[in-house]
Amino acid sequence: MSNMDRGLCILMLVVGALSSSFSLELKAEDLPTIADTLDEALAVPAGDEGYVEGALDANFWLTQMQPEESVAAAPEVAPSALALAAARRRRSTYRLPSMFGDFFAVGSLQATFQEVEQSGQTLNVPAGGGAVGRIKVAENNSPIPRNRFFFNYNFFNNVAGGIGDVNRYEFGYEQTFWEESSSIEIAVPFASTLDANQFDDGRRATDTRFGDVAIALKTILFEGESCLIAGGLGLSFPSSGDSRVFDFFGDQILRLENETVHIQPYLAALHSYESGWYWQGFLQVDVDAGRTTVLGDTSSGNLQEIGVLQEQTLLFLDVGFGYWLTQASSGTPAVAVTAEIHYATTLQDADVVGDDFIGFQLASSINRFDIVNLTLGASILANDAFTIRPAMVIPLAGGDDDQFDYEAMVQMNFWR
Repeated sequence: MSNMDRGLCILMLVVGALSSSFSLELKAEDLPTIADTLDEALAVPAGDEGYVEGALDANFWLTQMQPEESVAAAPEVAPSALALAAARRRRSTYRLPSMFGDFFAVGSLQATFQEVEQSGQTLNVPAGGGAVGRIKVAENNSPIPRNRFFFNYNFFNNVAGGIGDVNRYEFGYEQTFWEESSSIEIAVPFASTLDANQFDDGRRATDTRFGDVAIALKTILFEGESCLIAGGLGLSFPSSGDSRVFDFFGDQILRLENETVHIQPYLAALHSYESGWYWQGFLQVDVDAGRTTVLGDTSSGNLQEIGVLQEQTLLFLDVGFGYWLTQASSGTPAVAVTAEIHYATTLQDADVVGDDFIGFQLASSINRFDIVNLTLGASILANDAFTIRPAMVIPLAGGDDDQFDYEAMVQMNFWR
């Protein structure tokens, strides 16, 4: 068969197959039979090597006649929560310095440090939470949920109410959950301060003791590329033990049973700018949902309940402004400076327990107050994993509204 005849044969077979497709359904199992027929028709005579190079493969062409399967377009997938968490870490807000804080314990002026009149002596006695101090949520905290270990050291010079100098330490840990949109924090404070056990002969005892353990929950309410709003709830539990007063013979004449539970709802916000400036703030209420039961010896030789104290409800407003002096590069740490204004006020009068009839009285040395403190500090971020933060706190209100003469602090955060 000549080359022209073979070409005509192929053309006729193809045309016939196409025309029959309008009246017959081409089945997949028929393809091998048709392919064999074409191969026989296209059989190459032995020795016709020139044609072998241009020979057609019938199986190849018939397989191309099978209908192509439609490929569905892949649906668009929304960013996962983990991807959002990773994006949050890349934003400039994630490593913004935390709020420094300023607070010792308004309770040292109101309910935490009471006055006891017994045998003509006036004593300072730690009540609920001891003389370690009430710690507000804004201390070394940020509106951003983060994974970190932290340590705070605060030195308070000449604390009011006859407390004197106080060295306070705090260890804590914050862990995120829900793809880093929320966090839980636990903090354990202790201090070298006024001892929980005092004497009615005027001796002033000091000791190192634990304060109330604090837990804080935080969640993001709104988040943008350079701003964030969060809310949460702080709680403190009575882990610091009771306070006692003893007479000259070592007999217990007064006991304050620590049953205080503080509930601290709060809102927080921050904003950063490409210029290197940033600001952040906290608004918090601190409510004593527990109580301090007061037991006294009224000359019967046995302690009897004579009343209950509740620490005053407090309102805190903290606002800070900062600026990045340098950015981290090639091993050089990033440095930011911050100035903060802190305001704290009482929302109710202090409780009073006892009277002249039973022989002594517990009353706050100061009833109402409005505290204003200025904090100036710096944050040094090294290797994007460790921050050390020295700062000073200067009271601005004056008079009875000053908790201390000044405060010096160092805070450390170890990022995970």
